[in-house]
Amino acid sequence: MNKVSVYMKRNILVIIIGFLTTQIILAQSVSIGPQAGFVKSVSADESILMPGGAIRINFEGLSIEGAVYQKIENNKDGSINTKSFPVQLTGIVKMFPYINFEIGFGWYNTKIDYSQDIFPGLDSETSKNIGYHVGIGSQLEIGRFMVTCDVRYVFLDLDLNNISNTTTMNNNFFAVMAGAMFRF
Repeated sequence: MNKVSVYMKRNILVIIIGFLTTQIILAQSVSIGPQAGFVKSVSADESILMPGGAIRINFEGLSIEGAVYQKIENNKDGSINTKSFPVQLTGIVKMFPYINFEIGFGWYNTKIDYSQDIFPGLDSETSKNIGYHVGIGSQLEIGRFMVTCDVRYVFLDLDLNNISNTTTMNNNFFAVMAGAMFRF
């Protein structure tokens, strides 16, 4: 990686952190709390529970949510196992009193383990991908307590570098998310 690329990435990160810090100061409220999602990727063998936590910066009619989750899945009859820590940033727009529209992106750092019975000699690898998501949700506010529920579709293709006949794995998924947040 050249110096210009590292310098640009660092500057972009500083600008994003500065923007978010300013927005937190100006926000009407900030909410934080645990979330969990019921997830089924296209290539996964079964549905899983994806635990995590989120912080939501609330404005009038608009929210910005940052979230981190843990996602562990078995793929291709258990021959490929993935473990990722999705970091998502979502814009939430209130369309109706209890209905939200959501759009955002996420960074997916995924460790991919191959079964040595099916893929002998293949080492684990790490894939870093950007995914995008859209969804619809709702939130119910009770005093300083907020219950959230969302349905999201995530567009994500994982790059598999160690398998010659399979270069990507369709890891798109639906997530039905629920959370309990506390407003400050």
